[in-house]
Amino acid sequence: MVVMRKVTAVSKQSDNKNANNGSEGKRTHSLLPIVFISAIRMWVREWRRFCVLAVIAMLGVAVMTGIYAGCNDMFLATNDMYAKLHAYDLQIVSTLGLTKDDVAALRALPSVSEVEAERSWKATAHATDDAKSSYAMNFVHYVESQKNLNRLHLLKGNMPKNNSEAVVTQRFLHDSGLSI
Repeated sequence: MVVMRKVTAVSKQSDNKNANNGSEGKRTHSLLPIVFISAIRMWVREWRRFCVLAVIAMLGVAVMTGIYAGCNDMFLATNDMYAKLHAYDLQIVSTLGLTKDDVAALRALPSVSEVEAERSWKATAHATDDAKSSYAMNFVHYVESQKNLNRLHLLKGNMPKNNSEAVVTQRFLHDSGLSI
């Protein structure tokens, strides 16, 4: 139960009936102590409800803080990985192939800081045990000592040492049924 005090105020009237009593437009009591006392009484009587609302608010803040921290950590980790691998921002592909003059023209652009040419081939292969199944392959000529952009990140094994070895993706291993 909330007890309210009656607050009276004298309003300014156009006929100035109360011009001589000096209480025009002033409140006789302030509302701040009444609101404060009413809030304290409500908290004392309904402390369980207040605690539940406080816990809900704290859980909401904790969840939002966790989401923010997780997003920030993922952004920083991704940025670090891209910096470590020197991932490129733009890839230019030509069906007829790019010439050395094309690469030189790209290097001459003022907004380009680094250019690296790369040869790649696409092929479709069939598994040795099942002629009906096929999987796509993308061959990329990769010389580690000459590679500055878009470096590889090995999860398992070593870099190829001769032409009979290759680096493969997990998807290739899954599709082909091969293993390392």
